[in-house]
Order: sequence, then structure tokens, then C-alpha cells
Amino acid sequence: MNLLIVNGSQRVESQSAKVANYLIQVEKLFDDVTHIELCKYNLPFWDGEQSSKSKVGS
Repeated sequence: MNLLIVNGSQRVESQSAKVANYLIQVEKLFDDVTHIELCKYNLPFWDGEQSSKSKVGS
């Protein structure tokens, strides 16, 4: 069985990234684990910083 973890935070070293990394370390039931971190992709969405919030939808 495979496990896919999607970290949806746009911030590097976010709390959700820490949780995802913890799950990867402690999982024992899965044959393969894939971890997708959205912060590593250039997505045209809000990056989590207040200064860029007004740029969304412009």
C-alpha cells in the first residue's frame, strides 16, 4: 500500500511540513511514501505572507 502526503502550505518549514516529515519518519505500514510540498512549486497563489495578500487576483 502507498501513502501520499500533500503539504499544502506555501511556507518553507511550516508546521504542516513538520507534521508531514514526522509522519514519514514514523510510518511503518506503507510500502512507499510520496511527499508533495506545494511550497516547492511556483504556484500563482498567496504565498502566506501578508505583503503578497493584496496581489492575489490582481
